[in-house]
Amino acid sequence: MKIKIIKSENGANYDEYQKSIMYKCGNHAFIFLMLLVFVNALVKTIIGQQWAMPMIESMSLIYLALVYYLTSIFIKGAYVPYKNADTLLKGGIVMLLATCAQFALMFSAYSQRGIAGFYKNGALQDFSLLAISVLFMLYLAILMLIAWSKNKRELQSDDED
Repeated sequence: MKIKIIKSENGANYDEYQKSIMYKCGNHAFIFLMLLVFVNALVKTIIGQQWAMPMIESMSLIYLALVYYLTSIFIKGAYVPYKNADTLLKGGIVMLLATCAQFALMFSAYSQRGIAGFYKNGALQDFSLLAISVLFMLYLAILMLIAWSKNKRELQSDDED
């Protein structure tokens, strides 16, 4: 079976099946985001109180949809350009460094404001976005490193054949 390689704008090579999976997972993630927005509005209407500041609400919902999208394309093997595992290792290292920087920022915010910078009057505050962001970046870095090791093994088995 011959695989047709598609050249993207940034020079990465994806095959047709990978592109198809990315589009399908993107559609599912968008529907998931719409469902999250609807449930969020329903919860706010029923409870009558915001669970977080508006910016944190929207970013949290976007992060959840991104986690769904990235997890699904990682599981289905469509994240990495065709036969290119080193990109993942570099990306995973950058994500870990960014996460460490955000974690340091979060720690300094906590030491200055205490818990009130994260949670006050029954709602998440502005610095809780840092905590959510750190968790997202950590999750993404772990996903990238797992995919890198998986692709490295696949490339080694292809080279042996």
